[in-house]
Amino acid sequence: MAPKDAQVVVIVLGWVSFVAVALWFAHWYTERALQRWAEGRGYELLAWRFTPFWGGPRAWRRFRWQADYRVVVFEPRRDRERAGWLMVDWPIFGFGAPKVRAQWDGCMAEYDED
Repeated sequence: MAPKDAQVVVIVLGWVSFVAVALWFAHWYTERALQRWAEGRGYELLAWRFTPFWGGPRAWRRFRWQADYRVVVFEPRRDRERAGWLMVDWPIFGFGAPKVRAQWDGCMAEYDED
């Protein structure tokens, strides 16, 4: 292998490693933020998943710093599970706290939890 080829391999491996770490960090940070949201309201986060821009309650109407998540939480006060959507408006450039709005399955929109 020529030195130029080895250099290309090292650069490609570096970029692949960087992207893998960035994706892992984004997943970890999001889960941490959703856990804090749930714990702050007395819930236990059981499951969550990201929804692409064509899915969720704000399908095709989201901006860059907005995300929707499908969540399942356990509510110990009422001994039940709840499922629904979390609509998160992340702060631009990471300054400030995200604004979270919950829309639970089976609830009317005016009774959504902020």
